[in-house]
Amino acid sequence: MTQQPHDDQATLLLALAAARQFDDLEAAWMGALEDPAFGPDAALAVLGAVADLEAAKPLESLTWLLVSTWTEGGRAAEARAVIRRAADLLPASDVLCDEIAGLYGQACADADGIDTLVEMTLGRDDLGLPTAVARLETLLALPPGAFVVDPRRRHPGCVLGVDAERKVLKVSFGESERGYDAVTIASVEAGDAEDYRALVAFGAERLAELAESDPAELARLVLKAHGPEMRFRDFKTALEPVIPAKAWSRWWSKARDLVRRSPHLDVSGGPQPTLTLRVRPRSFEDRARETFDEAGLPAARLAFVLAYASETGHDPQAEAEVLAYFAGALGRRLEARAQAEPAEVLGTLAVLAELHRRHPEVVGPTGTAFQTLAPGADLAAVVASFADAGLARCVLSYLRETLPEAWPQVFAGAVPACGPGVCDLLAAALFEAGHEDLLAQAAAEVMRRPDECRAAIFWLWTAATAGRFGRAFADVDRASLTIRFLLAADKIGQDARDDRGLRPLVSEIRSAVGARGGGPLRAVLEAADDAQAKDIRAAAERNRALTDAIRSRVLDLVRKIHPSHFAAPAVEPWEDENVIYTTAQALQKQEEAYGDLVTIRIPANAKAIGAAAELGDVSDNAEFTSALEERDRLAERAERLQADIGKARILMASLAAGDTVTVGSAVRARRLPDGQEQTLRFLGPWDADVENHVYFYRAPLALAFMGKKAGDVVTYGEGPNEQRWEVLGVGPGL
Repeated sequence: MTQQPHDDQATLLLALAAARQFDDLEAAWMGALEDPAFGPDAALAVLGAVADLEAAKPLESLTWLLVSTWTEGGRAAEARAVIRRAADLLPASDVLCDEIAGLYGQACADADGIDTLVEMTLGRDDLGLPTAVARLETLLALPPGAFVVDPRRRHPGCVLGVDAERKVLKVSFGESERGYDAVTIASVEAGDAEDYRALVAFGAERLAELAESDPAELARLVLKAHGPEMRFRDFKTALEPVIPAKAWSRWWSKARDLVRRSPHLDVSGGPQPTLTLRVRPRSFEDRARETFDEAGLPAARLAFVLAYASETGHDPQAEAEVLAYFAGALGRRLEARAQAEPAEVLGTLAVLAELHRRHPEVVGPTGTAFQTLAPGADLAAVVASFADAGLARCVLSYLRETLPEAWPQVFAGAVPACGPGVCDLLAAALFEAGHEDLLAQAAAEVMRRPDECRAAIFWLWTAATAGRFGRAFADVDRASLTIRFLLAADKIGQDARDDRGLRPLVSEIRSAVGARGGGPLRAVLEAADDAQAKDIRAAAERNRALTDAIRSRVLDLVRKIHPSHFAAPAVEPWEDENVIYTTAQALQKQEEAYGDLVTIRIPANAKAIGAAAELGDVSDNAEFTSALEERDRLAERAERLQADIGKARILMASLAAGDTVTVGSAVRARRLPDGQEQTLRFLGPWDADVENHVYFYRAPLALAFMGKKAGDVVTYGEGPNEQRWEVLGVGPGL
């Protein structure tokens, strides 16, 4: 039993019980019950001792006295606590059961339907006193509005109240209701008041209030129900009952920072983050310190500090402590400057200066010049090493302030080695300050070394062809620039296959070159002479930075504006890249696919983009970003299909009427050395069906057969993969 109390009164009662002096025990018990210091724990110890002696009558009498005395004496709640804990010890007794029923009627007078609940449990003869008390306590724990879980139901329910006529507890499960009596209530468990799934069904008002007043708490409830980790798309789907799709972007733009700062949640970066419910709460500021400490590269650490300082909504005191921590760590790094690269030194000075500008009461001035900490460093090369646009902007601002005379030369010298975004910052600063001559020099240097300035020449091409920065690029020949840019882009495309970091740049190049209507490329071609047009065509053909559709568009522009370059000599049908041979049936399917794209899917996507844009801020709008990405995919596919359909030529039996293998041929061949005969047909790309031995005529195997005739031996593959066939006959394959 429970640990025995050590006061003299309880000790006496336990001694009397052990001696089985029950009359004396009852008298002493009555006195103890009148003593306010004699509480439930002491009473339980005595009742337990009597129960251990299997003395049913004394146990019944002592229990009755306790219930009666404490109920009348205003201690009904304490009496209930004793009965709840001692129910399994109590003997079956109608008198005792009636007294306990009265106890619950008084102790739980405010409970919904208490008289019915007592009648449903203590009023039943078939339950037994321990079970009746247990079921009554279960029912009392389920007031109206409480959530319940029934393992036989897919969804949680909500208690409606007590049905006095049916003597059941009514529970709603959304589309249906069920009544639970004292027996069936055993299958029900009390649900979590924070169960998001139950709140969706029965607490919509509370969720709507949380969406406005405490988005972080709403997100916590979602992750508690569906997590502990969720992808952004799944998180959004789970919230659809609360946040309609049309309101999502506006709500998330306001809620995002609040959710990120929640001590209960982790939110990864990017427009579509992963959300995680933390096992142990941790403040946003502690996580910020951890992210700062664990940042692998100095540039990442500095960019994080800037991002944190730029956010709004921080607790002022906590923010001051975190910024002081950042500044202290950065300052100590500067003191150990022998271990730091010049870029880290410059970036750290710039960030500290920016923190001082924004929070002078927290971060003091550095008072140290870059040249002092990194003597002899090539400042232009250091500037060019900053790829993050936010960090680069901070560094450039710092240099303009600390080097009022020298910064223009530094900026112009950095242009050739920078990416498009930083180039734009540098050029804008030079142009606004009236240094068009330095900007022109930078452009000339980029033109002189296009292989070394691949990213910069792309920026120069977009800026010059758009007519930006006044006359700074007046002397740049647009056609020559285009040729250099396309050749550099080809190498970028090649390198991007292994270097994922270059892929965003490849996407930018495709968007710029593949603009509808020809974009700036049309104007360049119209001004170019024939020789330049020929070089542009050569640079675009097989360019590894461009998609097939974009290459086709560029070549079409060249063909329209400079048609003389496309008077090509006759070629074999399978070598003609300007023609796609196909059967009429296959072409029809492609035309239907194209029609579906341009009449159904692309218009639907355009509506989705418009709807997402109407929601407000699109800078971190997941729907808007997703719709734009889908637009690009659909447009590229439509353009590719349109280009391919434009090249299509229906296969005629006459093309394959000769005795040599060509497009449209059916070849009867014997595999060597096993002698197995097969019939292979070589048709268009949309007709291919390898399982039935129908091959695209430009497939490697098909090309091995092209031009062969009966009696020839065809060899395909090398080494252990080599295959050989003897051609037995050739005829039309249509």
